[in-house]
Amino acid sequence: MENFALSLNPADEAVLAAVSESGVAPQVHSRSFRVMGSHASVTVVGGHQVLVDDAVGMAMELEGLWTRFSRDSDISALNWAGGEPVEVDPRTALMVDTMQRAWKDTNGVYDPTLLPHLLRGGYTHSLVDPTRSTELPDSVVAPGDVAGIVVDGSTVTLPPGTTLDSGGIGKGLAADLIVDFLRTNGALGAMVELGGDLRVDGYSPRGRGWRVGVENPLATDSHVSVVEIESGGLATSSQLKRRFVDAGGQDTHHLIDSQTGSSVESSVLAVTVIAPTAWQAEVMAKVGFARTPAEFLHSTKRLGLRAGVFQEDGSWVRSSDWPEYRA
Repeated sequence: MENFALSLNPADEAVLAAVSESGVAPQVHSRSFRVMGSHASVTVVGGHQVLVDDAVGMAMELEGLWTRFSRDSDISALNWAGGEPVEVDPRTALMVDTMQRAWKDTNGVYDPTLLPHLLRGGYTHSLVDPTRSTELPDSVVAPGDVAGIVVDGSTVTLPPGTTLDSGGIGKGLAADLIVDFLRTNGALGAMVELGGDLRVDGYSPRGRGWRVGVENPLATDSHVSVVEIESGGLATSSQLKRRFVDAGGQDTHHLIDSQTGSSVESSVLAVTVIAPTAWQAEVMAKVGFARTPAEFLHSTKRLGLRAGVFQEDGSWVRSSDWPEYRA
């Protein structure tokens, strides 16, 4: 993962200066909605109001492509292909390619092929629509063969027995794609948040800097931090939110240890990461549960990322260069 700076690029700086000189603030359009089983929101600064409709529609499209709770999705088509190549939407091919990159970047801590373990842990049905469930062939194995996945244009081939789950990367990548679309189509700035995975870029409603609160996992109506960034992704992962009971009656959660196939056991309750993109932030937030806070903060610092860790004793530790907003 490349190093990055939380700042506007020169083109954005020029736009910001021009708008400031005019004395006329750009219009801001926002909407909250639900998608991918989560709360979501979009904010467009300086673009046409129809861009909000486009953003919501794009989020719905990506959910339809990437959900494991529908046999009609690209993900289900791949999981049931039995090793045969499948022609998918180009955005799905991009996601699979990004999955492989994330797997390599994290030395396998992030593994998109653990869906069978997740089902055994009790996460079999949609949290928002219990009538929708995940079905897999009897031949599946976990972990699968990530290195053996082949992406050729819009054709994806999974090794026999390997399955994919967009969880852990899909919301972040979707936020990235939507923000890129909004900026390309005339927005001076944009923010997209999908279930805690957020991407911002360009001009904010305040001018410079997007202010984002980091939720306290033990008191969700309060924040442990408020950060200010001008461009990049932020993601928070918590082991308190998506919890289930497995067939043996054991309490489990959605963060799976790629080595054991069981829910991660950690004194860390929540991890927040700031990265160049939302997908990188989402992936790296999962890594925070597999290491001690000191090891994790050291590794993210080396990568040029910012990170914060909330532990079960109520303590909050974060990178020395954490971009805390100070009024």
